[in-house]
Amino acid sequence: VWAGGVDTLGNLYDPIEVTVGDTTQPALRRLLAGRDRTDTIPLPPCTGYTAPTYRFPRGSTWVPYTQPMYQDLDPRGYTWCADPRTVAIKQFRLGDTTPRRTFSAAVTPPLVSPAERDTAIVEVQAFAAKVGGGSPDFGLIPQTKPVLQRIDTDDGGQVWVQIEDERGLQALVFDSL
Repeated sequence: VWAGGVDTLGNLYDPIEVTVGDTTQPALRRLLAGRDRTDTIPLPPCTGYTAPTYRFPRGSTWVPYTQPMYQDLDPRGYTWCADPRTVAIKQFRLGDTTPRRTFSAAVTPPLVSPAERDTAIVEVQAFAAKVGGGSPDFGLIPQTKPVLQRIDTDDGGQVWVQIEDERGLQALVFDSL
């Protein structure tokens, strides 16, 4: 699935990694609408949580019921950064490293049932068998699922946050500025 997008002016954004010293950092390649020109916009650091992974001789996979930090493009010229385990969201103007706004909500994450945990273990074991085996630490599987599912903005600027809490899928709506 392509993780890029198009802004309200018709510019195309493609997520890339750029080399900075000995490491890489996330950025966006922007193709300006109606022009044969591109530029690169660094993304703000989206830090605070590193999702654990299982590493095997010929592959790796996320630990079940974990996911990396949420980072997505807002077509109005912003980017979102959030911890998927909570509703603690930052909005950045493209190119800025200081959040334009932050918001949060208290939610109770859904539990991973014993049957879901057992199924996840079987799936990791099958993956491990395909990519060289190993002894994954199943104690890394959290007792709760990620909360944050998706962030969208409507035409009026309201922010819609899809979450999953103990009641199931929910929508939270935050006022525009």
